[in-house]
Amino acid sequence: MKMKSLLLSMTLLFEIFLPFTGTPTRTLARDLPNAPHTALAAGAAQAVSDPDALVLLPLDEGSGTTAGDVSGLGNHGALVNGPTWEADSGDGSPFSVRFDGSDDRIDLGALDVSGSGLTLAAWFKADGFPGPSADPRLISKASGTDANQHVFMLSTIAFGSGVRLRARVRVGGTTTTLIASGGDLAAGQWYHAALTYDGTALRLFLDGQPAGSTPLSGPVDADPAMPVAAGNQPAGAGARPFDGLLDDIRILQRPLSPSELAAIVSGGN
Repeated sequence: MKMKSLLLSMTLLFEIFLPFTGTPTRTLARDLPNAPHTALAAGAAQAVSDPDALVLLPLDEGSGTTAGDVSGLGNHGALVNGPTWEADSGDGSPFSVRFDGSDDRIDLGALDVSGSGLTLAAWFKADGFPGPSADPRLISKASGTDANQHVFMLSTIAFGSGVRLRARVRVGGTTTTLIASGGDLAAGQWYHAALTYDGTALRLFLDGQPAGSTPLSGPVDADPAMPVAAGNQPAGAGARPFDGLLDDIRILQRPLSPSELAAIVSGGN
């Protein structure tokens, strides 16, 4: 009996480590059957284990005017002008936050990254793309709407006949802007958007897949007087309101790798 059990265990172990030879598929976190608990627990786990996380907002409170930061740094967000909680999400968790496309935002205070690493990431589902150039802000540290008035920003932008992701990062007093090389966005659909910067290149990712890059080097500029907001520009920086749902907002002082972003999209962490 012991020998039979040992052989069975060895067989199972062998099967577990067999290389995958089939066709890979990508499952979004929102499609997992038990995603609400899985995604929330995974987000909290990363918060505790990632020393470079500045802001991690699961946006799963479901009520109130505070978006709790689980990074451990206490960078909680304040829901301003009436964003509401909604039982719909991109990551499969219980809630997200709805913005009215007028004046809603989440205030995050004055935050700076240290060094040459940065990630801005969020799930979003737009009802539309308001603004003079279809350019609502997902995450923004800015004092105005001109390019050089942004230290970092993740948004959308009208491009040709469609709408695409756009990134901005300021290094050495000059802001570099990157528009996604592909991936036209549609209203009413969940997407995961990410900006990463590693000191050599600024990159965009859409649903975990590369969506453009441009060379860039040097530490990200710091401005302790300039605030950060999600779903709009910071107060006093000119309105660029988002219209729709935001979920799982992240700001890190390092670039998440393509495999880490793919894991977020598929519900890993």
